[in-house]
Amino acid sequence: MKVIDVHGRTVVPGLIDNHNHFVLLSERPGHDTRLESAASIADVAASLRARSHTVAAGAWITAMGGWVPGQFAEKRLPSLAELDQALPDNPTLLYVAFTGPAITNTKGKAYLAAHGVDVADTGLIAAGPPSLAAMHALAALQTPDDKRQGAIDAMAYSASLGVTTNVDMGEFVEPGTRDIKDSFVFDGLASGDPFAMYEPLLALHREGKLTTRLRIYFLSMDQGSDFPLARERVLNAFSRFGDDMVRISGIGEFATSWPRRPSRLSTP
Repeated sequence: MKVIDVHGRTVVPGLIDNHNHFVLLSERPGHDTRLESAASIADVAASLRARSHTVAAGAWITAMGGWVPGQFAEKRLPSLAELDQALPDNPTLLYVAFTGPAITNTKGKAYLAAHGVDVADTGLIAAGPPSLAAMHALAALQTPDDKRQGAIDAMAYSASLGVTTNVDMGEFVEPGTRDIKDSFVFDGLASGDPFAMYEPLLALHREGKLTTRLRIYFLSMDQGSDFPLARERVLNAFSRFGDDMVRISGIGEFATSWPRRPSRLSTP
């Protein structure tokens, strides 16, 4: 029998999250900072400041999705001045929900405004096209190494919660994606390239560097009755559908674009 001294820590069995969007989290541009447990602007500042100690000066620090201003005692977004105080050496973008709004600091404002993003003097970026433009401006900076690091960070976050297996339900297809096979497209924080989304994790898998398991469901929003995108995804799946660490589990969260489905209520 092997005894491991965990020095007072609590040990629990590995948990399986049977429905999440783990891969989307791994794709977030910048150095992601989770804010779902922040209860005040002071908590936000402390989390961002702590994150800045783990990255280089000048690197983007982001918090994209998974939180809302209403969870803070102040019931508002942090101000540009508050973000400047928390992050004097790093640009930042805090992004709410799928399509914004968002807020940035002075360093972030300078970059985003120079790249065509409509940023108010207060650092606020309106929901919709302006926030989407900010998100895409940051995504354009991502290198393959950045994407690998994002996957490593997402796994570390998952493991910190005791979640050792993520059952991932995919992402919507972003506009402009090649070979979308008549699929519904959507632009936002829940969207990406379905043909490239797994590459960083698969590269880490080949190197034996995965620290959590991944179970994959291929999301498609096919509008054709022969499910063209879903069909091609299955026909071109990974060799043997994966292994214990990465495995394809099925089709989901969606298989078809629901606006095209006849309503049962309208059927005689």
